[in-house]
Amino acid sequence: MHDYSSSAAFCQALKSIADQLTSLGHPVSDERLVLQLIAGLNDEFDTVVTFIQQSQPLPSFQNARSMVALEETRRNNARKSGPSPSNTVLVTTDPAVTDVPPVYHQQPTTAHRGGRQGGRPHRGRGGRSHRGGRASHLSHTVFEDGDHLDEVQ
Repeated sequence: MHDYSSSAAFCQALKSIADQLTSLGHPVSDERLVLQLIAGLNDEFDTVVTFIQQSQPLPSFQNARSMVALEETRRNNARKSGPSPSNTVLVTTDPAVTDVPPVYHQQPTTAHRGGRQGGRPHRGRGGRSHRGGRASHLSHTVFEDGDHLDEVQ
């Protein structure tokens, strides 16, 4: 593919050669065309090549061609848009943001509602309902100045 401007141009050249061979009495199978396609791709398409190779059965030449074109479009768009958000670091020097009190201790606690504090939870009428013994989880936060914050989760 190094000699072609795009994957579409490369695929068109492969299809043209296959058509010429067919007209000479030496047809090229779709599977062979797909294998030639993936063999001619450069390292930028390694992921697509692996996917196509591991497909059972191999995709048709048209489907493989579409996969390669989609990957090429994705790569071109990624180059135009710059680095992905996962590679970006945001830093702030705003003192208002850094004045947040530190959290020293955060430990989930359990508060029981309606039912016994220990052992089996209250089952409600007839022993069929499991609603009465559910626990809600609290988040307990202690700040540097000694303030406490309990939140139901």
